[in-house]
Amino acid sequence: MKKLLLCLIAGAMVLTMAACTTPVVENEGENEAENNTDNEFVYDAEGEDETGNEAETDGETLGAKLAGIFKANAADAESAEALANKIVEEAALPFGPMVMPMEEGYLAGFDNFEVRGFTECAAFAPMIGSIPFVGYVFELPEDADVEAFKKDLSDNANLRWNICVTADEMVVENEGNTVFFVMCPASVEEAPADEGMAL
Repeated sequence: MKKLLLCLIAGAMVLTMAACTTPVVENEGENEAENNTDNEFVYDAEGEDETGNEAETDGETLGAKLAGIFKANAADAESAEALANKIVEEAALPFGPMVMPMEEGYLAGFDNFEVRGFTECAAFAPMIGSIPFVGYVFELPEDADVEAFKKDLSDNANLRWNICVTADEMVVENEGNTVFFVMCPASVEEAPADEGMAL
């Protein structure tokens, strides 16, 4: 009976993986950052990639748009959750991500890395797995090393955190001690419309 159950579980896993259409490139001996494809940069709001070179973006990518909304509203936001709601509202994303508070620990998009060192966090994401989108707003303590926190996020994030899809870009920004992070498609047109998701 145990062997039959194990075979059924293994078969279900194989079928699930076969249903995914996004290929995963594996290069032994290289880390995740070295495996990224050419369009997988860490953008800042000025359109530079993580190496400081001009990124291949005109500033109109979805990630840049969301970062712009974050920067325009960060100073007036009462909380991380209020700011995340403002970003979602102004972006008018077709898949309607929902916002929820998060605690320190394992967060979607970071595999086995525990995100710690913030006093408040709000996540905004759809619940269906066919959309490669997850965003966060973090509020850090006054004495926090903001740049180190941002580096931890970008170094440990996985654009392929979802088994079936891969985000096109990652954006990490801050305004003072408020940090914005998102992994998302390059444009809204690439993201499926709302299919009845909820957190």
